[in-house]
Formats: sequence, C-alpha cells, structure tokens
Amino acid sequence: MGIRGLWERVTLSAENRTLKELAVSELKTEDVEGDHKLRLFKIGIDASLWMHSVCAVFRINHAGAGKSPELRTLFFRLQTLLKLPLHAVFVFDGLERLPDKGRKRMLELFGFHWTEAPSEAEAELAAMNVHGVIDAVMTEDSDILIFGAPCIIRSAKNDKDYLNIQVFTEDGLEHGCSLTRGDQLLIALLVGGDYDGGVPGCGIEIAHKVALHSKIGQMMLDAFLTMTPDEFSERAKELVEDLRTLLSTNPYNSLERRYKAVADHIPQGFPQRSVVSKYVHAFTSFSAGAAALPWDISFYQPDLANLADFCRQHLGWEDDVIIEKMYGGIWEGTYLRALCKLPQRSTDQPNLQPKLKVLSQSTLMALRHDIDIYNIKVDCQRLGRNTLGNAATPGQLSAMYMHVPKNMTRLKKNSTEDKQPPDTVHRRKKRSAAEKTVLADVQRCKEHGIKTHLQASNTRTNYAGHVRRGREWLASHFESSTAHSVPLLTTAEITADNDVYEDLAFKDAFENVPNRCSDKALALYMSLKGFHKNLSKTTVESIRSAFKKMWELSDGDTYRGKWHFNEAKQRWEGNPADSADIYDVLSSIKHKASAEGGDRTHSMAMTKDYMDRAFRWHQAACPLDIALQMIEKVMNGAQPSDICLDLEMRTKLTRHLEQVTFASNGWTLWTRCFELVKLQRKDISLDTTVLDGVLKTYLANETLTLSKCTPYFEIFLVNRKGWQKKVDKGQWEADLRSNHYKIYPRPDAPACDSFFWTMIWIKWLELFHYGRTLLPNDFLFPAMSANGVMHPGQPISHDTVQKWINESTTGAGIRGNFSTHCFRRGGAQYWFMFAPVGQGWTLAKVRWWGGWADGEHRDTLVRYLLDELHSYETDYSDALSPISRGADASLAGEHALTRPASTEELRMVHASVAADVNSLRNDMHSLTSVVVQAACSTAIALQHLNSSHRFTSVSECASRTTTPPYTTQPVGGAPTTAEQPLSPRPIVSPMPTVALSTSSTSRRPRASTTVSSSQKLPTPGLVIPRVPVAHPNGTSSPKNKSWKEIVEHWLVGDQDRGLTTPLKDWPREWYQGANRRFASKYHQRATIALEFINQYESNEAHFLAAYPEAELGHTQLLKAVNKARAARGDRVSRNK
Repeated sequence: MGIRGLWERVTLSAENRTLKELAVSELKTEDVEGDHKLRLFKIGIDASLWMHSVCAVFRINHAGAGKSPELRTLFFRLQTLLKLPLHAVFVFDGLERLPDKGRKRMLELFGFHWTEAPSEAEAELAAMNVHGVIDAVMTEDSDILIFGAPCIIRSAKNDKDYLNIQVFTEDGLEHGCSLTRGDQLLIALLVGGDYDGGVPGCGIEIAHKVALHSKIGQMMLDAFLTMTPDEFSERAKELVEDLRTLLSTNPYNSLERRYKAVADHIPQGFPQRSVVSKYVHAFTSFSAGAAALPWDISFYQPDLANLADFCRQHLGWEDDVIIEKMYGGIWEGTYLRALCKLPQRSTDQPNLQPKLKVLSQSTLMALRHDIDIYNIKVDCQRLGRNTLGNAATPGQLSAMYMHVPKNMTRLKKNSTEDKQPPDTVHRRKKRSAAEKTVLADVQRCKEHGIKTHLQASNTRTNYAGHVRRGREWLASHFESSTAHSVPLLTTAEITADNDVYEDLAFKDAFENVPNRCSDKALALYMSLKGFHKNLSKTTVESIRSAFKKMWELSDGDTYRGKWHFNEAKQRWEGNPADSADIYDVLSSIKHKASAEGGDRTHSMAMTKDYMDRAFRWHQAACPLDIALQMIEKVMNGAQPSDICLDLEMRTKLTRHLEQVTFASNGWTLWTRCFELVKLQRKDISLDTTVLDGVLKTYLANETLTLSKCTPYFEIFLVNRKGWQKKVDKGQWEADLRSNHYKIYPRPDAPACDSFFWTMIWIKWLELFHYGRTLLPNDFLFPAMSANGVMHPGQPISHDTVQKWINESTTGAGIRGNFSTHCFRRGGAQYWFMFAPVGQGWTLAKVRWWGGWADGEHRDTLVRYLLDELHSYETDYSDALSPISRGADASLAGEHALTRPASTEELRMVHASVAADVNSLRNDMHSLTSVVVQAACSTAIALQHLNSSHRFTSVSECASRTTTPPYTTQPVGGAPTTAEQPLSPRPIVSPMPTVALSTSSTSRRPRASTTVSSSQKLPTPGLVIPRVPVAHPNGTSSPKNKSWKEIVEHWLVGDQDRGLTTPLKDWPREWYQGANRRFASKYHQRATIALEFINQYESNEAHFLAAYPEAELGHTQLLKAVNKARAARGDRVSRNK
C-alpha cells in the first residue's frame, strides 16, 4: 500500500532512464584470482508485489487462459529480465505467504536468487541496499522511501516489464524536491500508512506543505535516533506543539492558509513511538546484530534442460514450442551470462563456451546515455543440445542474431578455446583487422565530435527540426499517387519546364547525399514557407542554412561550393543550397519583406532616464518603503511574525520588488532575458557578514563612506550566450571569467542599483515568503502564482517579463517598442555614449562586459547594439542651432561640453542674462506700485470702521507669514535644494504607519470682523482624492477596494494625488470656513475610516462580515455605516 500520493510528490527528483541503460552503465570489472570477471548490477525485487500483479491478470477471467497462466506470465516477465546484464534477488514477504505453485522453482531455473524476509519485504530490501548486498531496490510500494533505501527503481508510465524506469536516490530526493528522510517520515505519520491511520483530515497536500516548510520531521527523526524513549517523548511533545502552531496560525504564509481543524485533530501522544520504530528500526534479517552479514548470494546460468522439463510439466509445452519460446530471450540471456563467466548450478549441465563473431557495431538510443553495442551472430546448435539433448538436431536450428554491449567484449580473449600460438600470417592478419577496427572507431569518434561540437546545441536542434519537417513535406507528396494538390498560386499558368518534378529522384532530394533534384526541391520548400505561409525572412534563411550544413558534412569537400554538374566525373558537385534558384528565392523573399513594410520589431534602448521614470512609477504604484522598513526591523532583531502584513499588500510589494530588481540587474549586467531568468542562488557569491552592514547603512539612510562602497558580491552568468561554446573549445580559465561580474553599491543611481535591490530581494524572499535561506537551486526570480505564492523551483517566463516592461513603460508614459532586450541595449549605450564626462567605457570594455566574442568586428557591434551612436552623430537636424552641439566631432558630442566657449557664444549669453535682469527689474517696479496702492486703500477703509481691532502693518503681516499648510518639511530639517546630497537609500513613498507632523505649520490669525462681503478663496493646495482611485494607465481601482483607499487616505495620505497630509491630521480650518467645500467629503471619509479603526479595531474580516455592502462601493457602505451608527445611538438624524 504505502503512503497514498507520496510518489507524485517526489517525481520531480526522479531520473528517467531505461533499465537496460542503467544495467549497462553500472557494469564493473573485477579481478578474481587473476581472472577478469564482470560484476553485474544487482537489484532487489519485491517478489510478493510481482506475484500479486501476475495473479491479478487472471483474477477476473481465468477460463480459457490455458494451463498455469500465472506461471506462463511469470515466465515471460523473467525472460525480459534475463536478457539484461543484471542480477535479480527476489524477496518474499514473510507476513503474507502466497501458495508457491512452482514460482520459486522457476526463479531457481532462471538462475535468479530468492529469499524470505522475516517481516516486510520492503524493509528487508531497504536494509540489503543500505548494507551493500544489492545496488538498488525495485518496487512500487512508497514505504521504501521512509525505510531509507539509498537507490530505488520504480516503473515509469505503469510499465509492467520495467523497461522504462524512474531512479530515485537520497541526494536526488533531498535536493530535487527538498525532502529528507525525516520529512518523508513526517508525511507518513500525518497522512497514515500501513501502520497507522494518520491525523484525521490531513491529506498528502497539507502534509507535504508542512514537511517542505518546516524542519519538524528531521528534528523528530534525529531525536528518535539519539534519545532515550523518555527523552524522545518529551521532545516529541515540543515538536507536536510547534506543528499545531504552524497549522493553526501559518505564521510565514508558507502553507497558503490556516488549517486549524487539522491542528485540533492531532491526537494526544502523537506520534506513537511504536509506529516511528516500524519505519526507522524495521525488523529485518540484519536486526539480529550478527557480526557477519547473513547473506551468501550466488547467481548462476539458466538451467536450460531442467527449465525445459519444467515447461513440459507445468505449462504443457511440446518440444517445438519450447524451442520457439527459448530461441529469443532465454538463449540470449544464457549467452550473456556465459560471457560473464557465471557458474552453472549443476555439474550435470553441459559447459557452454561462447564464441564471439562480430558482424557490425552500432549505437542504441537511450534516455540519458546511448549504448555502444556489437551486433553478433550466435550458433544455436550447442544451446539447442543443452536444452533438449539429442532431440534438437542441427537441421532444426538456425543462427541467432543479438547484440552485446561493448564493455562486455573485454572478456573475449579469455573465452577463446584455441590456445595454440598463431603463425606469422595469421598474426599479421589479426593485427591488420585490429588496426581496421581502431581506425573505424576513430572515424566514428570524429563524426560524433563534429556532430556534437561543430554547432551550438540549440542550433543543432533547430536545424534538425527544419530538415525533419522538410522531409515530411516532401514525403507527403509521394504517399498516394491519387492525391490531388491545391495550387498555391492562382494567377497565371506556370510555363516553366516541370519535368524535374516528375523525376523519380525527386522524392530523395532531401537525403543526406544530394541528387540532381535537391536544389529544385529546396527552392520549392523555401517558396512554400516564405510566400504561401508568409513566414519571416529569417526563418527561410534558417531553413536554407540547415540543409546547406547537412549537405556540407555528407562527403568531405564534394558538396561544398557552387552547385554545378561536373562533366568530367559525370556527377553533381557543390552545395544545392548555393544554387541560382535558391539565391533567387532568397532575394525575392527579402524584397517581399521590404515591399510590405513590416513593423520594426527592433527593441528601443531602456535609457537611464527611462529607468528613473519607470522607477518613479513603481514608487507611485506601490509603497516600496514598507518592504524596506520591514526588512530593516528584522535585521535589527525583530521577528518576521511580529510584523502584520496582509496577503494583498505582500503580493503587491513582491511583484514590484521583483520587477525593480530584475530591471536593475538586466540594465547593469546587460543580460538577455533567458540569461537572467535562469539565475539561481548558487550563481551568486556573497558574504552576508560584510554586506549586511552595508545594507543596514542603506536602510538607515546614511551616507556610504568609502569603506562601505568597496564591498561587492559576484554574479556568475552561467547561461550567458556563447559561454558554453568557449568551454567546448577548451579555453583557459582566464578566458572563461568573462561571465563573472562584481557588483558594487551605486547609491547615486537608485533605479539602476543592482547591489541594493538584489540584497533587498533576497532578504524579502527569505524572511517573508520562504521562512528559510534560499537553497542553491532556488531561482532568484521565481514565478509567482495568482494567490501570491512563490515557486522557488520555477523561474518566471519570458512573457511575464515582457508584461512587466509593457506595464511600467505605459504607466510611466514612455512611448516606444520595448522588448526584453531593452535593458541590454540601454546599459551598454549609457556606458559607451551617455556616461558623465570621463566615465565612458572603451569598446574593449563594452565587448568584455557584454560577453561578445573577441572576433566580433567593432562595426558589427556598433550596428547591432549601439546604432543610436551613428544616428546621433549623423543627425544634422539642429544645424540652425545658435550653439552647435558638435556631435560629429567626438563621441556623442562630448567635445561640446569640454571645449572653451567662443566670443560669439559669450556675447549671446551676456545679452540673454541682461534681458532677464531688465525684465525682472520692471516686474519688481510694477509689484511695488500695486502694493503701495493697496496699502493706501486699506488705510482709507479703516477710518470708517468703528472697531477696536486694527490690522498690523504690512511689514508685520509679512513677517508673520508662514509656510503654506500643504507643504511639508523634510525630516530632520534638511534643505530641499538642488545641492542636497543624494541619499544612499532610494527615495520612495513614506510608510503608512508614519504620520506627517503639522506642528511646525502655524495658522494665520483670523480677524473677528469681515471687511468684505465676497467669499474668501479656499486654502490653495488642499485636495481630497476621488475614489475609486484612477491610475496613470487609465484604469481605476475596483469598487470593492474603495473603502481601503479611504482608510489609507485617512491614515497615510496620497502624495501622488496631492493629499500630502493624512486626513486625520487636518486642522479644522482646512475643511471649515473658506474650505467648507471639503466638509461633506471629509466627514464621509472620517465616518468610514473611524468605523473600521475604532469600532472593528482594524480587523478586515470582521468589518467585511458586518458590512457586505463594501463590495458594492463606498457609497453603499456609507449608507450602511450611518444606519448602524443610528441603531447604536452614535448618530442623530437632523430634523427636517
């Protein structure tokens, strides 16, 4: 039975192989008393499970199945195993005994070993695997995982013969799916298995989450192995209490939700020590504690004669049927075991001395490693006589053809019967044959090397796909002579000579060796793709390149160069892809693309200005400072569980943090999309003891000293394009460091500071998502599901990155076509052209940092990546400008910034300054006249007032004027001028928990008497944003979120929409008197916000349960709140 669903949870750690491939790869040579013998791979098989599956075939319909159908089925399954170079040990379950019915006798006759376990067969097999008696365990029972077998074989796709298998190892389980043996034990205890029912309501999904995101299982296993029973009981109580807390509270959001019901159903005394003991200390043959292993396993060749008698007696086969059944698998397996020098079980068996006659050599395709084999011919006369005795005459049997793995043929010398020294001629012939064999191997090695390393792996795959599809298309036209094709072109009738298309050689035009029709066939195929299916010019060129490369490698120099007919040799030579027809088709497709004027898909560069604008959009769309202050608190000693953060806000922060980190790294490292999304934690080398101090300085908003700017971490772009090709070419280690990058702090460029954002992103994932440090194979940019759960083993997709770019550029108002290549272009162009004077990079540095090949021509590099430089320096649209920028005189016109100013330029500047000063003087004179006139009018008006109140002088009033109420002073009183030094920490929107102080803002004194009947103007700059909030991209927040925005405006404000001071801090003057137009909206917002904060203590769940009207928008919610307040007596309706 095992643990239901456990196999599916560990499938990702399995290695898919074939059983034959595994057996051949594990063949080893042993020296036994000076004789070389092969050590075959030994597997242990759960015999009870095998026999159950055999019996299940005939459990329903036994009638008509013939004599002993179970034994016959077992015969053929054993025959499949016998053909493989491996040993098999069958272990029967000692608790449940099946009737034998000759099964164990059949195992002996096949030469296999069998035994009975004292208890569970899986536990016995695991112990045998641990002690080295067998190399692997073959079973379908998932209990074998908890028993701790180091190597497990399971059939793939329900393959009854185990030809396609999955291989599980301890290392693979721990690193492939992050499950140790202790984690698997915890899953078994929670879900339940053969020994216990588990925890009610806890399925495999919940148990897997708990094991994956906690260390409770491993700690429980360590405690059981190292503590006394009493100590274990106490330790188990502590761990179970931690388990209940984890299930009921979900402190790190790692379980996606809380499972309080499951926590409440954990029984007292969980787990039972007896249940744990059955998994960890199962009763096996090794439990007796004997000094020597109780195992003496011997394997033999099949006993052919007795096996034939067994088949006559139990299966009812005649001699001709026996020969027919044994001709393939049984004799083939017997020959392999004789070649490995396995002994015979009985001395009465005739001795089989194999003779190897090699016919050819080839390669068997496998899932992981191909198998090199010799195809041999075997004389069956001896095998027939060993099976039936003299009844099998030579005339009845023909030779048997089979293949033998090459690594078994090393025994050939020792199996030769002829011990006489050969003569000189025979020795010379044998040496010549050996030399031919060696040369053939070298030729094959050369062909394999060219096939593997001449082109990149992706190029080989793409070219192979083009050739395969071309052959399928060509073959489809010759499958049926009655098929009628629809013409692709319906214009004028084609008048060309079509005799070549009726040539019999036309159907073989796409073979490895070209013929006279190959160029015409390729021209037709390219026309089909380019004109009829309207594929791109690049795709058609790739099709031509694929066939060209295939034909170039077919026969040395024969099929290279221009395609032509050699009159002297009377054959076609050159490459059909270099024919005139092919070039005409290519030119036509290029002209077609130009005539149609396709859209330019070349990505624009993400300049530094665009990076800053996109970063400001991220600040406006999401309060990133929340994440920064949360990380700062944890680094200063707080616990992540102490910080309250709802799922929606965490998801929003995570999405924007990942985008900012990805963009800064792409811009800094000049990466292509696939190079960065595949970055893993093991590719980053950082010393947290040093770098955490730098990060704290960042977060504290302190200036970085020189000592804080020198630390760095290193990124290894293992997926950098072309780097693996350097490895294949055998370059030195110094040449291979072109994809190692040291990342230093850059506080002067917040949007491009890869150092800061990478450190922040890693901390955010570890503290607030995983609750653990990142594992080596965790992706740095993992995919996030719709519910906000991060998947560390799955990288983000290319489409997701493109969606991010579109979202940020649209939100920031950046127009243009930006693909995932924009960061690479933008970073390179900045350092080559737009960096500050004296900081620009040379072309050699650009080539190194971008990972381009040393042989890349500089003009090609500029056209590919830096084409804006050419456009900039050849752009004369500002020829009429009074001051020329001189773009064509130096790199991006730098000399215009450094050369001395000319006399004419100085004269123009002086005239401009003088005109500005004169204009300012006239404005001041006009303003003075207005002020004097207003003062006089005020004095005359005051003479007619019979009041004791008098205004102070104009100068006194001016001296009492204070900062307008809608402006705020920076924290600490730092001046907000252009000369203010840039903070090392990126400037982001303030925390919602931090209220802006208004104590420094003085209020104007109000006069008790009104001097004018006209209405006073409201205070400038006051605004209460509308809800739902409108976003820069033209969309609005959903109505059911309006009440949250109202609470945020009350507590935090909204700087991006003019609400710089939270509504809770507004003085009465801002919504009364001249500003009474804000009164109604202010009190409505206060009613909703205070109801949520005071009445429901900011508990969102309780608030929404009380007011389901919130889903309909804030208007309906306000009505419901007012109604509830009236019912409580908190609100008194006005009498109308």
